[in-house]
Amino acid sequence: YYCGKLDWSPAKGLMFMYNPKNGDGRITGSAASLLGLETALEQKNDKIIDYAIAKILMMHGIILTYGGIPMIYAGDEIATLNDYSYEQNQEHINDNRWVNRPIQNWDVVSKIEKDIKSAPSIVYNGLKDMIRIRKEHSVFADTNDLKVHGCPNEHIFVFERTNKNETIWVLSNFNEVTEMINVGWLLSIGIHTGKKSIDLLSGKTLELIRNELPLKPYEQLWIKNI
Repeated sequence: YYCGKLDWSPAKGLMFMYNPKNGDGRITGSAASLLGLETALEQKNDKIIDYAIAKILMMHGIILTYGGIPMIYAGDEIATLNDYSYEQNQEHINDNRWVNRPIQNWDVVSKIEKDIKSAPSIVYNGLKDMIRIRKEHSVFADTNDLKVHGCPNEHIFVFERTNKNETIWVLSNFNEVTEMINVGWLLSIGIHTGKKSIDLLSGKTLELIRNELPLKPYEQLWIKNI
């Protein structure tokens, strides 16, 4: 195998490995690095750090709600970054999959409950909260009840999970700016607004701005009518 690195914005942590014998290629890297946290921390840019954390939680939110058996790769629960120490090991240097096979950082783990504003703590506690909510709602069981909605706002991914007891809609904004959805479209797929619905992640009702629902950059909502 030939292993080469590519710079890729916003995630410096993207790694690419190419096999010239069969044309096969793969991208490797930890979720946190691929979603921009590594670069943001190096730049000490608080806004980009917040965006990266939001992306990490949004993507795990989709994994936890879309269907099937969710998987959290070792280290992703504490926003582990790429580990480039494998390049010093002659047995691993030509296989960049080792970049996201790090030794557990127990120092980070020990600070999770203390440094609640750190990226590892925010991701860890955010995932714990999403897992708790998932366990409380049987609609997220894998019973082939998924419906994807074609949202008129191309930046927002919308799907619905339904069983005989309840319906929950998951909305995810993939853009780095606030995006809006018209209330008419929300009503057309069954979502109520105001005090008639709630976002399970925040515990807040859906408040509109001039008949539109705003989603902040990389924000995700788990909506249930009440």
